[in-house]
Amino acid sequence: MYKHIVFLFLMLCCFDIYASNCLETIWGVNNTTEEEKKFDLENDLTQYGVSYSCYAVMSASQIEKFLRQLKEAIDSGNQIALSNMFKYPFYVYVNTQHASDGKVVNAIKIASPKQFKSRYETIITPMISRLIRCSSLKNMATTNDGEIYMGLGAVTFAGRYKNQRRKREIEPLITSINLKNTEAEIHNMDSISCL
Repeated sequence: MYKHIVFLFLMLCCFDIYASNCLETIWGVNNTTEEEKKFDLENDLTQYGVSYSCYAVMSASQIEKFLRQLKEAIDSGNQIALSNMFKYPFYVYVNTQHASDGKVVNAIKIASPKQFKSRYETIITPMISRLIRCSSLKNMATTNDGEIYMGLGAVTFAGRYKNQRRKREIEPLITSINLKNTEAEIHNMDSISCL
């Protein structure tokens, strides 16, 4: 029993040091203000206690800024701003059942901002809009491959370098929309009040 307590204590100490190093690395890449650093230290953990900075390689302030811009674009119906928040190509999963060969069935590939605008109503449904409005740092999580997801994976996004050569300034971009997971997640969020 004693060994387990010592091991747990060491894991917690090491995780704190590990998460701190991840934030310092991100701050070194981005022009981070002291106010943003303070916000990052206070908000780096997902709802499951996992560090955004270590798994998603983005700071809480970057994610919060992206969420604010995303919500503003959704609320105003600004299709141009929204189309610039996606990594192309991306997929809209209507049904996540897999064919026998492992390929996703009923997925719509969106290859460009022009295609996004023409399929806007299919992609940004009322449920997706509501899920985005209800999302915050406190109710999102990360995947092991560096994506952040809202709901049960209904909307996922990941960071990428604005300039691939210079490796500076990471920007979040939406990588997929999963309409099948949205309805289930909205039912889970019904008790949550959001704007």
